[in-house]
Amino acid sequence: MSSISLSIQPQVRIMGLVGAGHMMSHFYSNTLPPLLPFLNDDLAISYTMLGAMLSLRGMLSAGLQVPAGIMVDRFGAKPLLTIGLAMCAVGTILTAGAVDIWLLLLGGIILGVGNSVFHPADYTILGGTMSENYMGRAFSLHAFCGHVGSAIAPIVLIGIAALSSWRMALIVAGCIGLVILAGLLTQWRYISEDAAAAAGPKKKRKSEPEDSSGPQTTMEVMRYILTSPAILFLFLYYAMNQLAGGGLKTFAVAGLVETHDTAATLANAAFTTFLACNAGGVLFGGWLADVTKRAELMAAVGLGLSAIVMAIIGVWDLPGFLLIAIFAFAGLTNGIIGPARDLLVRRSSPKGSMGKVFGFVFSGQTIGMALAPLLFGFMIDSGVPAWIFYGSAIFTVLCMIVVLISAKYSRPA
Repeated sequence: MSSISLSIQPQVRIMGLVGAGHMMSHFYSNTLPPLLPFLNDDLAISYTMLGAMLSLRGMLSAGLQVPAGIMVDRFGAKPLLTIGLAMCAVGTILTAGAVDIWLLLLGGIILGVGNSVFHPADYTILGGTMSENYMGRAFSLHAFCGHVGSAIAPIVLIGIAALSSWRMALIVAGCIGLVILAGLLTQWRYISEDAAAAAGPKKKRKSEPEDSSGPQTTMEVMRYILTSPAILFLFLYYAMNQLAGGGLKTFAVAGLVETHDTAATLANAAFTTFLACNAGGVLFGGWLADVTKRAELMAAVGLGLSAIVMAIIGVWDLPGFLLIAIFAFAGLTNGIIGPARDLLVRRSSPKGSMGKVFGFVFSGQTIGMALAPLLFGFMIDSGVPAWIFYGSAIFTVLCMIVVLISAKYSRPA
């Protein structure tokens, strides 16, 4: 066996372990939505209450990402990731026993708290243990596994609910997480992540010189994050990227139907193509980021192309094949920029503080995700559905600007 293959094997193992956890994070985020009609019929809970419960769970997960990042940097990523996955599985199983909104709410709270640790923990492990030559691909596989988890959740849950019941579907979903958790626990010894070294300057690798520069304590790191132009612009990037992409993912089909009178089947086919190519673009983007080593340029070019495509879709009523092709291109460019974006965050993070930084910027993503349906839904209700695509293009251009500004500030560091 060659030395090259020997160097690749540990990298693949790490990517696989972290990717499995991220897949389950997205899987659990999407367990309840497909089952809402069953919950409404069986428990007589209104969709308003069910929606409020899901919103609370999402806000809880978003609000705890920064505290989760602090804990990851203090105690290490592996124990937090283990606890988080266990909480998601247990919360899902508890939900299966619900007879009213209260147990649903309790299960949702447990799941929301558990789900808050994944991004800070995952990126800390990948950033701290992966070789620089594979960092882009590691981030891309991580994102791709999230897409897989989101995609398979409705299939698994609806399939089991149709054969048995919604309660059995949730029990099986929880047990899947526990099985994967058991598998991860047997493999953790292959990951020597050192997130806990951020707890203080004493824990240093032997090969590293003593360095007291930069933020050391948690308060110093948080002050640095809140005053760092590079990180603040990345926070804005994540928020506006979700405004651009979240509105599109929610209302693209409705926007096509209302703007160009596109057939619903064609609109859905185009949007499905967008999602598939988005996932493929993520994998390609990781390889490209490792090859080019110019994350900011890659992100800017991808964002610029995506903005142009969105404007074209809003202006012209495209024939079927061309509409699907241009949505495929939009999905590809949107996916390609993902790993480059994550590499920029890593580059802007103080040593030993990736958990805090990723927790902070991903809270911006959640804010954008929460605002997008309100803003873009208002556009359709106001009789300007084409602005679904114009608005997405504008926010994408803003993303391109802030990512370049952030890269400018992060270079000296």
